[in-house]
Amino acid sequence: MPELPEAVEWWDKVSAWGTLGAVIVALFVAINEGRRRRLDKEDSDAGQARLITAHRHAHGYVISNHSLAPILALKIVKVEVIEDGLVAWELGTGEEGEDGAILEVMAPGVTKYSELREFRRPGSSEVVVARRLVPDDTLRCTFAFTDAQGLRWKRVDQKQPERVLDRQTGWRRVTFWR
Repeated sequence: MPELPEAVEWWDKVSAWGTLGAVIVALFVAINEGRRRRLDKEDSDAGQARLITAHRHAHGYVISNHSLAPILALKIVKVEVIEDGLVAWELGTGEEGEDGAILEVMAPGVTKYSELREFRRPGSSEVVVARRLVPDDTLRCTFAFTDAQGLRWKRVDQKQPERVLDRQTGWRRVTFWR
């Protein structure tokens, strides 16, 4: 069998490296496209959740539904009164349990007011005092709701809403690159 010229061997090596490079580029493009689609979907899912707002008013909180669809199971999960940079009083636990102010269903364009009275000291399970809020109080409100698509959300004041995953499944998709 005749020997192959050196140029042919060299070309085979270049071709192999080129094929490997093409596979790596294709993999990189596919991963980035998948990430972009996932982020677009998450952004789209949060569209209604961003239109649900809460702000302080007199002795409680006003929660408004600025979206074009109703929200369900609206609940003020936790309200904290901040004094000297520390949480001095709280209503609710931050978890969706029995306590907290329940406002239930809100139609589109509706605003609801919730007066908050029964605060307790952090770490204590019993109400120490029925405390009325005063205008000088610094508050932080956490509320949760289900949007029209059936997705559960939690929001702290005017920060971006966070998706609350189903506790029964309890798992999240593993992401290697972010």
